Amino acid sequence: MTDAEVPAYLAEERTVTCASIGPDGWPHLAPLWYVVRDGRVWAWTYAASQKVRNLERDPRATLQIESGDTYDTLRGVALRTTVTLHRDPR
Repeated sequence: MTDAEVPAYLAEERTVTCASIGPDGWPHLAPLWYVVRDGRVWAWTYAASQKVRNLERDPRATLQIESGDTYDTLRGVALRTTVTLHRDPR
């Protein structure tokens, strides 16, 4: 997938897997629904969730969006990012 194809792909999918670093140092993977807002991936979750606690401690995350039902249709995007937590839902 080219860089030019990524925004359209992100706009058509809805589930992202967020990988954060757990308290024991192991990766913690969690699926979330997301939207693209102003060119950025936004997701909502409960403030007391493990992924939020992980990201409060270390805001680095890898986000993976994938699709496809068979090997020949499998495609996806992985984004290495620093997460910004917003407490105000607006």
